[in-house]
Amino acid sequence: MVFLALLVLVATLCPTASAREHRLCGSKLTKAIREICKNRLNPPKESNDVGDSSPAGVARKCCSERCTMEYLRSFCAPDTDDY
Repeated sequence: MVFLALLVLVATLCPTASAREHRLCGSKLTKAIREICKNRLNPPKESNDVGDSSPAGVARKCCSERCTMEYLRSFCAPDTDDY
């Protein structure tokens, strides 16, 4: 019984795979986004700022800092099969 309680406690404290933060840079970042989005990418926003949704912002967020898979999914275009 103690083992089961300990197992449940550990499971709740450990983040899920999509909630873990990863450091991805360069081609690894590009490959990860393409695989997650299955090549359905939203076009990059045209602007002079370096916000989190610009290509430079994504690189800064995921390479200099860390980002989650959920954050990377936010760059996927909707699946046309869902409509």
